[in-house]
Amino acid sequence: MKFLKRKEVIIIIALFILFLSFAGFSLYLYMNKEECICNDLSITDEKVNEENNEKLINLEVKGEVKNPGVYSLKENSIIKDAIELCGGFTSNANTNNINLSMKVKDEMVTEQGTNADEMPKQVQKKVLHIKINTKTLEQMKNDYHFPPAQNKQLAELTDNKYASLWNGVIYGATDSGEYVNWRQAGQSWSNIKIGNTNSTIGNIGCLVTSIAILIEKSGVPTPNIEPFNPGTFVEALNKNGGFDERGNLYYGPISKVVPNFKYVGNVNLRGKSRSEKLALITQYVNAGYFVTEEVKGATPGNQHWVAVTGVNGNNVIMVDPASNQTDMWSAYEWSKSSQFNYFKAN
Repeated sequence: MKFLKRKEVIIIIALFILFLSFAGFSLYLYMNKEECICNDLSITDEKVNEENNEKLINLEVKGEVKNPGVYSLKENSIIKDAIELCGGFTSNANTNNINLSMKVKDEMVTEQGTNADEMPKQVQKKVLHIKINTKTLEQMKNDYHFPPAQNKQLAELTDNKYASLWNGVIYGATDSGEYVNWRQAGQSWSNIKIGNTNSTIGNIGCLVTSIAILIEKSGVPTPNIEPFNPGTFVEALNKNGGFDERGNLYYGPISKVVPNFKYVGNVNLRGKSRSEKLALITQYVNAGYFVTEEVKGATPGNQHWVAVTGVNGNNVIMVDPASNQTDMWSAYEWSKSSQFNYFKAN
């Protein structure tokens, strides 16, 4: 009897252990199942929130629209929505290449910082591309039905022989002569020496002449240099340690002699395509910087600087201290544009 009782106790204990094991295993499965369910629900809730919350984007629209400006639009907006908010196109808008159904997409864009000295930086953000061009001359002639006499007058006025006239109209005149006509050679200042060297503005003064052109173009006051021109500018720099022993320009003294015009930095263009170079030049010009560009590859004994005065489509407009050419990449090979300096006026 004692043996049987002992056997019964052992069986009961074994059953109890089995029960505990089964209960523990069941609890384990249950807890894992609940965790999976919670994860699934969390993901579902996240999707619902994204679908229910209408995200807005801020969009700046420029060009030939009736009311340019910054507008708030839903994230999935298309160009048509933005154009309607702006009041529609102007009569001069060229809509031939506009895709009105284009949507917002993520990409890298360049933003100008709020500090005038801050370099433009690239950021990832949602953007809606809207490019609205003015009509070309040929489109205007066709759309407005220019008569033969008017076409003849237009052809005469746009002839190359009037190029210097239009440059003067576009760029303006100054008290000491039109700065679009400032050259390093053949001028009253051409024999002024650079620093303590025997080299003159006429010999090596393309960069300093280009900077003088941009200072005059900017309209900043130059009360300490009257009249202002490349010659008087160099003389002021000579008195303020503006050049090293070889005649290379120090940028710091520029703001000593013209306090409202400051060197900001340099951008390397080597190894970039034509479109990449154009995009960078356009970016800095549109940001309000004044740009001098090196156009001959900056190899020893072979470099030349010009003053960039604007961008017109795919053309960079310049004042060249060495010639009367105004289209930079018609006068010089785009592949040899090696770098540019940029300045800020205030």
